[in-house]
Amino acid sequence: ILVLFYILTALGKKIKNLAQLKKLSFDLAGTFKIPQIVLMKGPLAVGKSQMVQYMTEALGSSESSRSPTFSLINIYQNSKKTKIYHVDLYRLKNLKDIESTAFWDLFYEPAVVFIEWPQMVEKKLPALWNKFHIELNFYKNQNSRIIKWSRL
Repeated sequence: ILVLFYILTALGKKIKNLAQLKKLSFDLAGTFKIPQIVLMKGPLAVGKSQMVQYMTEALGSSESSRSPTFSLINIYQNSKKTKIYHVDLYRLKNLKDIESTAFWDLFYEPAVVFIEWPQMVEKKLPALWNKFHIELNFYKNQNSRIIKWSRL
């Protein structure tokens, strides 16, 4: 199974519906090691937040996650009291904007941190945290996706 995981990682996985996206999200979340950072990349409306919602559910949160586009950071936790953060940096223009948020405080305790639009902070993230990269793109039409992932 591990070999299949890495083969699919290199090629990408084609997703045709939400059921397939949910299954893949649950499978990937099952491989996370806390402290975990998950970098989510892809164009607008490709399904990054939907995938985070499924992974948050897979991690045991009973709360329904939603996109933090305007709040910037949403906080959840699972039954084991593990914090799960969902961050959306789309609206921020530079690192100075990030300094006015509580973003860097998220890394003071072990947690799972999902970051959408991570390009601005990617190189400044804590070195000792496990990192997982997920890239979503449209595939052939607006209903299909191709998803690639890797550990960094």
